[in-house]
Amino acid sequence: MLAPQCPWSGFAPATMHYCEDNLCAWITAPANTWSNLGFVFVGMYLCWAARREANRGLRLIGPIAIAVGLTSFAYHASFSFIGQVFDLGSMYCFSALLIVMNLRRLGAIGDSKMVPLFLALVLGTVAALVAFKVIGIPLFAAHLIAALELERRAHAKATFRVSYRPFLAALGIFALAFGFWNLDYRRIWCDPSSHVVQGHAIWHVLNSLVFVCVYRFYAQFSSGGQGQLATV
Repeated sequence: MLAPQCPWSGFAPATMHYCEDNLCAWITAPANTWSNLGFVFVGMYLCWAARREANRGLRLIGPIAIAVGLTSFAYHASFSFIGQVFDLGSMYCFSALLIVMNLRRLGAIGDSKMVPLFLALVLGTVAALVAFKVIGIPLFAAHLIAALELERRAHAKATFRVSYRPFLAALGIFALAFGFWNLDYRRIWCDPSSHVVQGHAIWHVLNSLVFVCVYRFYAQFSSGGQGQLATV
């Protein structure tokens, strides 16, 4: 007698597997799936906060947070490679936005070039992911390193006092979240049978708060209702 097929068995599996055991169900990893709702709720709040904001970058943070939540939900629910691509793609949207906003602050690009460059960064990185499959996290790390370097340059050229409290809070929360991610991914703190609490689920919840910190940091650069970031 043939074993029953699981709902997602027709899809190529993801290349990254975390601690939580995958179930033969529509939600294969409940803890890692449902924890993504934090991104959705935070994104909805940020969309409301930016409803009258002229700054293009700030208006995108909320929708990107929602996209991260929905795509990561689909990825962990299905444990499929296509879900993984969309999940990482939404993460690239966030990191690419940081790069573009910092380039705008430095005066390297104008408003008209923000969207084309943003799309080029996201699509180019996703294409590299699809071609090489196992470099998803290194690509995201490369984006973040580039964003941090641009932030360092913007700080050096700032003409007014910038509050870095939200920025440092974002870094601290992300570092803590990455600690849980690492413990989970390396099976250091791992109970595969638990579908309530997982290190990767904690990573999701903590990182949803990073979006709030990032929004508050960049909100201080709005100027003149033009949606520009003005540290120079």
